[in-house]
Amino acid sequence: MSRSLHKAHRTTPCTNYRPLIGIFTACSVLLFSMIIPSIAAAADQLTVYSGRAERLIKPALDEFTAKTGIQIALLSSGTTELVNRMKAEGNRSPADVFITNDAGSLELARTAGLFRPLSMREIERAIPP
Repeated sequence: MSRSLHKAHRTTPCTNYRPLIGIFTACSVLLFSMIIPSIAAAADQLTVYSGRAERLIKPALDEFTAKTGIQIALLSSGTTELVNRMKAEGNRSPADVFITNDAGSLELARTAGLFRPLSMREIERAIPP
């Protein structure tokens, strides 16, 4: 009995969060597709630094390109490596967007001053009525 009970509860923490990760990814892509076109209005291309595996994020970015016509230059790597790269690039960084699922790296980038403020006005203009 204890053996079957043990098998029934044999799940990894990652498995338990898969639905939430999917929802978070979908919401991120939705927000990305609403906000970025206004930021990229003057550009033909956006450079995205992504801590997500390319096979996971590329379909959403391809859909974004299909809907907006804006090309995406994607650099996928580990989030720590991307934060260090942005630090080294400084104001010359080509990164327009940083995507990560690692809150620690996001906070590290924020405290390093790697992000520019985005006003609510910019967000409201980007979302269609």
